[in-house]
Amino acid sequence: MVSLLAMAALLMGGDERGDSIDELRAAIASDTQDKAGRIRELLDKAEAESKKGNGAAAERYLAEAYSLRAEMLYDQGDKTGAERAFGEARARGWTGAPPWQGKTPAVQPKPTEKPPQDRPQPQPQPQPVKRKPRTGGQPDYWAASQMSPLKTSNNGGFNSLMGLPPFEEAIGIPEETWDARLWIEIQTTDWSDDSSGGPSNYKADMHEESFEFNYGLTNQWVLGGRLTMGELLQTGSDPIRVFQNGAQIVPTADRGFAFSELVLRSKYLFETKFANLGILGEIKVPLANDKAFVTSKTIDIALIFLLTKRFSEKFALHLNLGPVIPIGSADLFEPGEDANVCFMLQTGMAYKFSERLVALLQFQGNTSPWSSVDGLGDFTARVTAGGRFKLNDALWIQGGSGFGINELSGGLMFTGSIDLAF
Repeated sequence: MVSLLAMAALLMGGDERGDSIDELRAAIASDTQDKAGRIRELLDKAEAESKKGNGAAAERYLAEAYSLRAEMLYDQGDKTGAERAFGEARARGWTGAPPWQGKTPAVQPKPTEKPPQDRPQPQPQPQPVKRKPRTGGQPDYWAASQMSPLKTSNNGGFNSLMGLPPFEEAIGIPEETWDARLWIEIQTTDWSDDSSGGPSNYKADMHEESFEFNYGLTNQWVLGGRLTMGELLQTGSDPIRVFQNGAQIVPTADRGFAFSELVLRSKYLFETKFANLGILGEIKVPLANDKAFVTSKTIDIALIFLLTKRFSEKFALHLNLGPVIPIGSADLFEPGEDANVCFMLQTGMAYKFSERLVALLQFQGNTSPWSSVDGLGDFTARVTAGGRFKLNDALWIQGGSGFGINELSGGLMFTGSIDLAF
């Protein structure tokens, strides 16, 4: 894509006339100030969207600007220039009618002739600004989201009981655009501990299915939600149990499939010269009972700082950092070991091999929310590698696999998801 100054020069006609950008802007301002002001506004918006990686949005703004320039040139009698400007608008997706449809251009007097004095001279009339109707934000959304980190649950085992937000980018989705994501994840845990006067054991597979939706309220503000369901499946002959000081504080029980939690989420973004920044807020509302052992009964509030730095069109880094605050009783342990505030750290990178394929590598860790329970106080973390593939502008898939760095972090994890934008 040409630079903004080059686009502005084309738009204003500077490549034909040799005028500087300032001279062209002055000429336009003195000609029809309403259109000139709108053109400057569209150029500013195009530049802002281009910096965010929203190439399609920038093209839409430029298409409207070129159509306005065509109107200005046509009203001045420069039909050749108007046709050239309107051709640029068409190339960028403009669908409106040309300014000369059903009109006759104003005839401009030659420089050596004086205009007739016995008739009033035609004056340029302000024209309504033509706006291209929104046809969907799919191309914009892929441009913004192709380098996003892979969303997974955070680590295995006892971390799955807390409302730890998945890895998130500091880039939004286009205004008035929806994104729906469906994902499934399977993770294994093989943890045991005999230091508390009893054979604690958590040898199980956890499978989770989640449906998440997000809506671009503005280009900087995203609202959404997530519904998660799952089941904890015992592996081997030993049942899931936890001991503390010789007493079994997690009883053996039949555990089955359950709707585990509903999460409400909001992300606000802002841009600096260094990187894209944002704040993510999530509130987890538990749905399952304690016997299912797929969520705690606490209402968990997460407040996560986001950073995304795109070094080029092919490489980006992401960072998430912040606390998760549990409110209320966990209702999981007897006689009442509750959750503590924990802190999350997530970092990763994305590399784009082609327009359709992006590779992802990330590290996700957190302090333990169960530090008051023997054997559960260690820092837990997982390393995950995966990728994303675009099927078309409205549909793409992603997946990956990871492993925990210690026994408490869980074993292998496999995840896959699909996104639909509309």
